[in-house]
Amino acid sequence: MSQAEESKTVTKQVQAIKPDIAQLKTQADKGQAKAQYQLFLFYKKQDPALALRYLNQAVQQDYPLALNAMGWLYYKGDGVTQDNQKAVAFLNKAKDKGEIFAYVNLATLYARGDAVAKDEKKAAELLTYAADHGDTTGAFNLASAYAQGIGVQQDTDKAIVYLKKSAEGGLAIAQQMYGEMLYKGDVVPQNIKAGINFLTLSAEQGDVKAQAILGGLYGSENEYVEQNPELAFKWNERAAQRNDVDALGNLGWMYYQAVGTKRDVQKGIQMLDQASERGSVQSAINLGLIYAKGEYVKKDAKKAFDYFSKAEQAGDMSANLFLGDAYYRGKGVKRDENKALEAMLKAQKAGYMLDLDTMKEYDLCKLESRMVNGQYMHAFECPIS
Repeated sequence: MSQAEESKTVTKQVQAIKPDIAQLKTQADKGQAKAQYQLFLFYKKQDPALALRYLNQAVQQDYPLALNAMGWLYYKGDGVTQDNQKAVAFLNKAKDKGEIFAYVNLATLYARGDAVAKDEKKAAELLTYAADHGDTTGAFNLASAYAQGIGVQQDTDKAIVYLKKSAEGGLAIAQQMYGEMLYKGDVVPQNIKAGINFLTLSAEQGDVKAQAILGGLYGSENEYVEQNPELAFKWNERAAQRNDVDALGNLGWMYYQAVGTKRDVQKGIQMLDQASERGSVQSAINLGLIYAKGEYVKKDAKKAFDYFSKAEQAGDMSANLFLGDAYYRGKGVKRDENKALEAMLKAQKAGYMLDLDTMKEYDLCKLESRMVNGQYMHAFECPIS
């Protein structure tokens, strides 16, 4: 078993050793370094002093995982007095014994120039060793180095190779990034099924971005997946619980519309409002639509106008379609044909094309001819009468 495999095995064992603590203590008292290290991990949060005692016992036996952990504790000043010299010494000792995590930790220090002289090339060399020996974090960091040309010559192909390796090894953030690449097909050959699979694996591990992406995909009509309201609700809810603002807005809209869940208008509007306050322009648009239509709530043209204005000010040019309508009809604001045209033009210039029926409805061709000094002349392709 490689050092990387043993590191993962020890961590997994700690997650399921509650019934075996007594046995581990017996083994630790007999001098078994692996048991001492496992007890360090187990007690690290609940009893730091006891955890450090067990770690010291394992360090005295030169147990590689313990040496690495002690080095990182000295680097962070976590439970011990911060000491860069001791940190580097312990990490190097762990590295010399083949501990893969130490390679990654030392690479971090060299890349930052923290506790050691900055040496990006050496950092990349350490990451290469770690990645080639199965460490997913090392592979991910090396992918980033190749993508940016840090310590190595920039190489997109190699970046993708190591990102894929990290994703296949189970690192959540790598799965999210590689999955997004696969389903979009912008950087790598498109493979929607594999991309969604990687995103799902990442989301199941708790990656918020993956959860939000899946929530958005399953909740909308797109070329990648079939709409699935239940899955959309599931992933938006999980991402919203982790403070993803777009997922919060999506979830609010789903509660309001009764999509994937029972209708809860009050809860939906509350979530949409929270998301809007945190910068979600789509949530502001949706709130504008809610108050403009007055479905399940009292119609309020002024509130609708204010939300559309908020979205437009935040850079959403589609909001100008609704603002133009409000100005033209005098809904929630004083009627102003010039401002109506101005808003419609902003929307059109941003790519939100108006069809002929829409132009006729607002009489845009007539409005255009009335603008001062022909400022907006020929902005709309009006039929020749």
